[in-house]
Amino acid sequence: MGILRLSHVDISAPDLELAAAYYTQVLGLDIVERTDERLFFKCWDERDHHCLSIRYDPGKVLALGGAVAALAGLIASLMIRRRRVFVRVSSSETAGRSVVSVGGLAKGEDPRLGTTVEAVLSAIAERTGKTV
Repeated sequence: MGILRLSHVDISAPDLELAAAYYTQVLGLDIVERTDERLFFKCWDERDHHCLSIRYDPGKVLALGGAVAALAGLIASLMIRRRRVFVRVSSSETAGRSVVSVGGLAKGEDPRLGTTVEAVLSAIAERTGKTV
């Protein structure tokens, strides 16, 4: 039998031809007007011009891809062990030299943090020619 009456529903779809086939063949609606970017449908007992408007919106696929990428980034940020290594260089006026401080901060337990801090300190010492 089909749908008796809707009252002005406006939706968007990335493929108008596929939407037209679905709403006419599956739901039994009639197309009353078609433009390049819109389809207007009418139920079998509809008095108004249309009850359903479908507009072409190709951006939905792009928005879905962006949402999936953001979700993947969020999951990766929760799964990857995060650690921060800080390096501070300050001058010591009394000794007439620069003092390099290296520290590390991990989220949770990270047994490799000490090794990373030592590697950074060794790299600084190697480039400056100074001993640690």
